[in-house]
Amino acid sequence: MKGRVKMDKAGRVVFPLKIRQQLAMDDGGELEYEFSGGKVAFAPVEEDKKYRLVNKNGILVIVPDDPQPFDAVAAIKADRQARMDKLERRHEP
Repeated sequence: MKGRVKMDKAGRVVFPLKIRQQLAMDDGGELEYEFSGGKVAFAPVEEDKKYRLVNKNGILVIVPDDPQPFDAVAAIKADRQARMDKLERRHEP
């Protein structure tokens, strides 16, 4: 994406909404900058988040950075064992 923005007298620049949304930036979000070869590059400051926003078919979706796989078999076995333990405690003399 390429475009132009204007700087005000105080040196502030407003990035277009579409760019802020794609970077998942909120009001007050911090940017890092690098000045090299007569150009300035900006990037959002990486926070210690455990999730990120991903654009899926035009909808922002929260996705964990380290998704834990769900083991349905283990969950069913654990639930079954818990129910069996509960039944056994009921029938103890």
